[in-house]
Amino acid sequence: PDPTEEEVRYWLAGNLCRCTGYTKIFDAVQAAVGLPGRLGAGVAPPPATPHYFRPRSLEEALEVLIQRGGEVRPVAGGTDLLVKAKDGLLDRGALFDVSLVPELQGIEEGNASLRIGAASTHAQLAASPLVARYVPALAQACALIGGPQIRNQGTLGGNLANGSPAADTVPPLYVADAVVELVSVSARREVPIAEFFTGPRQTVLTGDELIVAVRVPKRPGVRAAFLRLGQRQAQAISKVSVAVAMTFHDGRPDWVRVALGAVAPTVIRAREAEKALLTGGAEALRLARDLVQAEVRPISDLRSTSAYRRAMAGVLLERAVRKLAES
Repeated sequence: PDPTEEEVRYWLAGNLCRCTGYTKIFDAVQAAVGLPGRLGAGVAPPPATPHYFRPRSLEEALEVLIQRGGEVRPVAGGTDLLVKAKDGLLDRGALFDVSLVPELQGIEEGNASLRIGAASTHAQLAASPLVARYVPALAQACALIGGPQIRNQGTLGGNLANGSPAADTVPPLYVADAVVELVSVSARREVPIAEFFTGPRQTVLTGDELIVAVRVPKRPGVRAAFLRLGQRQAQAISKVSVAVAMTFHDGRPDWVRVALGAVAPTVIRAREAEKALLTGGAEALRLARDLVQAEVRPISDLRSTSAYRRAMAGVLLERAVRKLAES
């Protein structure tokens, strides 16, 4: 009923926590016994009961944004935001749920493009025959994100709005020449994916806009691959990721796109490497590998060094191109 910090640590010995460490466990015991300040940094007080908005139309969702000004933030899966809320870094009352808005749902094939609703989940994208046909690198990336629970909950629009340079869905959209559809009460605009991100965790999205969909041009015969390197094969943030898309004519590439994640402030296109790959052959691949290492701008952080990221950008590019050549 009245444990000391030493007693809590003693009785929790042997419990292994791979992801979050012991601090949160100690804080949970602290909260349970009602002794704030005894066992660590303390636990954030529970938020006040929030107003709960769950619009069922695009018009209603945009009206919430207008009426609430900068007070609220849209959320669909919430797999990133709710972690911050749990840690007391985000007011849960500032979120409203757009997961039921019909205009944000569905994967639809048009005459010239594939339209993917922003609330489409990673699991839906990974399982979609249309995505596998026209945006194969995206299907591959979505199959690797998190675990089944995260893939069933997290959405494409949320991954874009989060603005992480390590987001796994973004390099596949770069190599697909994707366009992001944004809507506000007064306007609708389309932004090329390469212009959507302005920096780490920063986008062109304004406070009164929603991401409603991503549109991808249909490119017959496209082959694409997505490869990533993380601390583990599953449930890990990418240290470096590479997406490559190509079409071929008479066995030689006639259209090439290369994009990399987690190696610059935003996902980047490797345009010089693309030009090299268009010439075809083993020498072109060696040149592209060297060029891509010169094009990336990685940093060193807790997950990796810049030198390692630079080297692996070339390695993953070569593996991806060889994978496409064999497909």
